[in-house]
Amino acid sequence: MFSRFYDSFTLKAPGYREACILTSKLAKLHGEGCVLDVACGTGAVSLLLAEEGREVIGLDLSPGQVNQLKAKASLKGISIHPVIGDARMLPFRSKSFNLATCSGALSEIAGRKHAIREISRVLKQGGHAITMTFNRERTPLPGAYTARELKKT
Repeated sequence: MFSRFYDSFTLKAPGYREACILTSKLAKLHGEGCVLDVACGTGAVSLLLAEEGREVIGLDLSPGQVNQLKAKASLKGISIHPVIGDARMLPFRSKSFNLATCSGALSEIAGRKHAIREISRVLKQGGHAITMTFNRERTPLPGAYTARELKKT
């Protein structure tokens, strides 16, 4: 089960931890309310956001990743709403969130355009998506986008 070793693999990527912190700092700039963390993995960003007092829904396709997120949140005494689901078919109503994050996974999702369309769909008008992707050197690059800008990527 890869989810047991996921953190030792990802958190060692050059700049990954710093990019997660930057993602959570960018989130502070983009309003209040519940945050959707798409393809949250074991919760590197979800946990940071929840520690700052944000309500967080962490969505991932892998039950193992979601279980790791639950265990980590429980150990820290943090409340996170874990959801098993596909980024390409988000199980949420349109215009539900002011903010969505996707840290490190967008570049890895087969059918990435469907995921981008879905993230845009669930954002409220004026909402933002903060994404972190990897460049050729596998260095994480964070950025913040409006729903309209995200659709253009």
